[in-house]
Amino acid sequence: MAINETITALREAEGLTVRDLAKRARTHENTIFRAERGGGITWNTAERVLDALGQQVLVVPKDADILVASDEGEAQPQASV
Repeated sequence: MAINETITALREAEGLTVRDLAKRARTHENTIFRAERGGGITWNTAERVLDALGQQVLVVPKDADILVASDEGEAQPQASV
């Protein structure tokens, strides 16, 4: 899922309007519109927007093996990023 799709899905899941999210992220509504349409946003803005949605930015090497914990607490291997 691309960052723009992620932001839109998270915002909608929270029941937030673009205006609500912009206010929480301390940014302009147009920035949220642009981000959701796939326009360029800075790392700083992405971090603020995702933080406002209760998420965080995590940077990992492209060839890293990722383990994701399931609800049962068992780590499940994921494909390399």
